[in-house]
Amino acid sequence: MSESNAILTFQAHPEINGTSAKKAMLGDDGTYTCVQTPKQLEETIARCEGPQDGLAILDRVIQWVYE
Repeated sequence: MSESNAILTFQAHPEINGTSAKKAMLGDDGTYTCVQTPKQLEETIARCEGPQDGLAILDRVIQWVYE
């Protein structure tokens, strides 16, 4: 909790990268991906191949710690 009473929680999964996330979504039987239309799922999978924002997220977490 920060001094401004903001609470931040997260669970990191450094073992998951774009390649493994893509494989998981392609292999899903619909249990997790059923909330997306086929087009949305296709777009989500395509984003797995692009640049990742892990370092930007880490930077924001570090900024939050000092707030």
